[in-house]
Amino acid sequence: MASPRVGSRGDKEASEILLSVSSWCLCSVGMMVFNKLSVVHFPAVCFLVALQMAFCCVALLCFAWRWIHIGSIRDVLRWSMVTPFFSGMLLTSMLALKNAPMSLVVVLRCLSPVAGLVVESFYPRPIQVNAGMLGSIFLMLAGSTLYASRMPHQHFVGVGWALLNAALAVGDRLLQR
Repeated sequence: MASPRVGSRGDKEASEILLSVSSWCLCSVGMMVFNKLSVVHFPAVCFLVALQMAFCCVALLCFAWRWIHIGSIRDVLRWSMVTPFFSGMLLTSMLALKNAPMSLVVVLRCLSPVAGLVVESFYPRPIQVNAGMLGSIFLMLAGSTLYASRMPHQHFVGVGWALLNAALAVGDRLLQR
């Protein structure tokens, strides 16, 4: 019986996937924690979001100028539709973090697939839904309801911002599809 080769292509792909997913998780958690800390210590939320977006634009222009390619005016107009949803998603995320704990924002964001499935059912090639997917979504809804039912009343403002954030995130992703 032959032993698998160490360093094979499959090992390399698996390690790249593991590194990519781990990096994404680390950045995602870090971004949420740092945004929560910044919104607590810097109350001008709109200015904070504008500052973050400006920094990203400057960094992109400085370090990725060679790879930026704009095909046509149609491409610019098509991707410009995404901008209000993306900036709204950033702003509502900060407002949700300002008015609610991070756990609430995470729990309510898991409701996004429900809205996404409803809207995607009207697409020309809708996603195929199976019983496992529906069961998972039901469990997410039940968990979110249970979590929100035991939540202190002062966080209900954050619930509104978190739900609006989820709706904007769904719009953003569907426009990019």
